[in-house]
Amino acid sequence: MPEPSLTEEAPEGASVPVRAPMSFGQEALWFLSRLAPESRAYHLCGAARLPGPVDRAALAGAFAALGRRHAALRTTFGEGPDGAPEQRVAADDAGTSGIAFSDVPVADEAALAARLRFELDRPFDLERGPLLRAGVLDAGGEPVLWLAAHHLVADFWSLALLLRDLGAAYAAGGREVPGPAPGGVTYAEWARGQRERTAGPEGRAELAWWREALAGELPRLELPADRPRPAVRTWDGGAVDFRL
Repeated sequence: MPEPSLTEEAPEGASVPVRAPMSFGQEALWFLSRLAPESRAYHLCGAARLPGPVDRAALAGAFAALGRRHAALRTTFGEGPDGAPEQRVAADDAGTSGIAFSDVPVADEAALAARLRFELDRPFDLERGPLLRAGVLDAGGEPVLWLAAHHLVADFWSLALLLRDLGAAYAAGGREVPGPAPGGVTYAEWARGQRERTAGPEGRAELAWWREALAGELPRLELPADRPRPAVRTWDGGAVDFRL
């Protein structure tokens, strides 16, 4: 059964948070985030200059409509009463926390880069949310839209869908996202089914196969490095761009 998009809708008419186990992928990201809560390694973020003035009411409405349409944007993560990790999908009328508009002009490109770095790198509160943030800055009279999401509620594929829906809702005046609502299995339902399948005969057989395949001492992968591996992961690194 293929994994559904993280942007599918919650059950229609939901009025209380839907609690469900995390998928295994979510649980791994949640565990890593608890190990390093200040890390920005799993932030999906970006910024873009917008042509012309911004209709604030339409953009704020479009952002709220985005939260009503996509259940993942209303989802937070924590431990349930039994201590097991769980996801909590808020009611479909909860929306998102809104979009922030700044009326203080940014002085120059260096100040703009520093402000964007601050907004995009701020840690997320996985328990309280929201796990999607957005805002508009004034870069010398030119609006700059920034957006940051935690990887627990979006990936690059679903982020493209969110931006598409945001643009469509903004063009429609910010009331609702035009077009049919997403359907099918919700992500919370899929995660619950994943746990049930894993606990069943098929899952136990797969686990037994992997335990046998990985039995014994695992080989060490010794790669040449120009410095010792640190005792604590720092996420520091660099990038080199080149064209083939």
